[in-house]
Amino acid sequence: MNSLALCSLCLFLIAQSPWLTNATVFGDGSDLIGQICNENPEKKIECTNILRADPTVLEEAEIFLKGLAITTDVPAIANCALYYERTIEDFTNSLNALKRQDPQTANYLADIAGDGPSSC
Repeated sequence: MNSLALCSLCLFLIAQSPWLTNATVFGDGSDLIGQICNENPEKKIECTNILRADPTVLEEAEIFLKGLAITTDVPAIANCALYYERTIEDFTNSLNALKRQDPQTANYLADIAGDGPSSC
């Protein structure tokens, strides 16, 4: 697997926090899993079923990413592994702010959380 595909996988896994499965983006009502899985129409059903059925995806992704960072010499992967947990925490905090009906804080926290995948 080349580093671009690996980085894409990492970004995909980062975005799959179980706390965000009901979050909406761009106000169109689509949930995050649906939007991610729509990127690959041929595998949409399989992608959606896997991500919705397994609540351990987040933990497994972190374990995989950290192991990969140890066994490869790819700076982008090491960076993703380093900021993975913090990124998930930031997204969780953003979702909690939405639940408290504080959209300004939610937007700010989501923006901060986006820095992790952006630098990946």
